Amino acid sequence: MNKKIKIKFFKSRKMRRILFISSFIIALCTGFVGKILAKNKIPAFWTDGKLEIYNYYYGQINDTAYWFRFTDISENEAKGEYFTLTNTTIYADLKEFSFKKNKKNYILNFDNRSLDLKIEANVSNNGFVLKCSKLKSKFLFFKKYEFLGNYSFKKYSKPDFKTFPNRYKEEIFSDITVLKDVEYGKAEGYWTSYNTGSDRYLNVLVKGFLSSLFKETLSLKMDIYMPKTDELAKRPLIMFIHGGAFYIGDKEVETMVEMCKYFAKRGYVCASINYRLGFKVAKASIERAGYRAIQDGHAALRFLVNKSETYRINPDYIFVGGSSAGGITALNLAFMRNKNRPETSKKSFLYSDLGDIETDGNTLKDKFEIKAVINMWGAVNNLEMIDNSKASVISFHGDKDDVVPIDHGHPFQDIKVGVNSLFLNKTYGSLPIHIKLKENANREFLHIFEGLGHSLNVDENDKINKNFYTICDESKDFLYEEIVPKSWGIFSIPPTLTNRALSLYEAKASGVKEYFWDIDGGIIISTDKNKVRVVWFKEAKKHVLKLSFITELNAGFYSEYDF
Repeated sequence: MNKKIKIKFFKSRKMRRILFISSFIIALCTGFVGKILAKNKIPAFWTDGKLEIYNYYYGQINDTAYWFRFTDISENEAKGEYFTLTNTTIYADLKEFSFKKNKKNYILNFDNRSLDLKIEANVSNNGFVLKCSKLKSKFLFFKKYEFLGNYSFKKYSKPDFKTFPNRYKEEIFSDITVLKDVEYGKAEGYWTSYNTGSDRYLNVLVKGFLSSLFKETLSLKMDIYMPKTDELAKRPLIMFIHGGAFYIGDKEVETMVEMCKYFAKRGYVCASINYRLGFKVAKASIERAGYRAIQDGHAALRFLVNKSETYRINPDYIFVGGSSAGGITALNLAFMRNKNRPETSKKSFLYSDLGDIETDGNTLKDKFEIKAVINMWGAVNNLEMIDNSKASVISFHGDKDDVVPIDHGHPFQDIKVGVNSLFLNKTYGSLPIHIKLKENANREFLHIFEGLGHSLNVDENDKINKNFYTICDESKDFLYEEIVPKSWGIFSIPPTLTNRALSLYEAKASGVKEYFWDIDGGIIISTDKNKVRVVWFKEAKKHVLKLSFITELNAGFYSEYDF
């Protein structure tokens, strides 16, 4: 009985040991397998949320620069494209690659090659680092890996690209500020404003005759127009001068007011000036009236340059414009120098010396240079004085103008009795002016209105017509080229006769605050202000390099280079 009990007890103890050992081994195996399974469940590195699909990453492997991006990813597979880069690469040879997750390893396929890799990845928002080992040997289920290295790949950030409002070409301000009757000087004369209204021609002459008997000290005034919400510190200036045969007219005539508004809404500071008018019925007195207008226009520009901080004017960009007598004055301001003064402006038996151009109106000594002129049916007495300046000129003239002829002749040819030749010198109109400008290589444009006469920007009721807007639009485009020259753009390095694929390009411009580059059919490798390095994709449907920048004058610029 006791023996049977002992045998059962022994068997029971032995069984317990076997069960214990078996359980222990199972536990060990279960933990080991669990760990293996846990390792196998580590997600593929490309599934990390910090890594961006379609975004390029770049880095160095040995001595080769690689650029690649993922284009299709899943839990266990990733596909993409890559190219290698050298200092002379122009076209990228895009090739495909793929990763497959094989338990805890990765299979990389590229360029007809297949690599079994162990990869430990550290992914961040700015890129990732891969610690890579490559399969060296394999025996049954055992694999041996050799360490390749740690490879760092940076996230490619595409350069920011933005475009800007087309200031100076498009209306970008809806409201303007007008400063009325700003005094720019004082001078001795007859009158500075004569709004004839409905007065008959004879009444105008009678009033003028009576007013020209005595001179007085006159206040010279202007109206200044500025964009209301503009924050730019320095804006280009256009000074407008009304017409009226140096006898009638006012700074608030509709054409001058509306031109000032038109350009102020596009970002300019504009001024419309009154100046000394009137003369006696004598040839010398009429010529002296024209010279006084030049002196007053010069005084007005000196004042505006002197107050450039106050009115936020860029004194490097000064334009003048005018119609008829105002066009004559604008041209003379740009091209006449004291050596060209008319003899009648100097001291004689009947007349006092009016002084040099810059000596009347005020005592300011500020210097300036006129960059361009908007000449509306104006003229000059002397073509040779055009040699004095490289100012650009855009002119508008009717080929039937008999008040200020487009060619060479006496003004007011509509006076039938022919007394115009007794009181007025012959003038050179817009046609010979532009022939001379072209000879001198000044930038110029002449718009001839066929079949039209004088003051062609208003109708029979003196209301602005469609020609007024044609003049404004063409003048706007002409002046824009003074601010943003046509010669600006994208050029290859080295230069080529035709657009073609190269790796280096540059923007040729001046006074630029900031450059922005973009590309279709390639990738921008690096930028350095006005220079850019690119790589083109050979198979792309289009190849376009884009440039946008804004100048110190807040002029937006956009250009494309395509091939």
